[in-house]
Amino acid sequence: MIQKKYEIISEKGLHAKVAVELVEEAAKYVCTVRLMTHGRMVDLQSIMGIMSLGIYKGESISIRCHGADEEIAMERIHKLIIEKMIGKEI
Repeated sequence: MIQKKYEIISEKGLHAKVAVELVEEAAKYVCTVRLMTHGRMVDLQSIMGIMSLGIYKGESISIRCHGADEEIAMERIHKLIIEKMIGKEI
């Protein structure tokens, strides 16, 4: 299992457009990919789950990958979070 933690830096928080991109990226892998915040955990392949969390600027999230291709999944999801400038690793 691999886990990374991020602080949301986007003024819009974790908004729908980027959430869709994260869902699409997570769907490419066989490992389970979870997003955790506010004491809740959701599947990163669930747009409704992600949007239900209401993640705003300044809040922290954790991404957890567990399974056969966890390393490549985390690498690519991390890259997406950084490139879209929605979060910084903490």
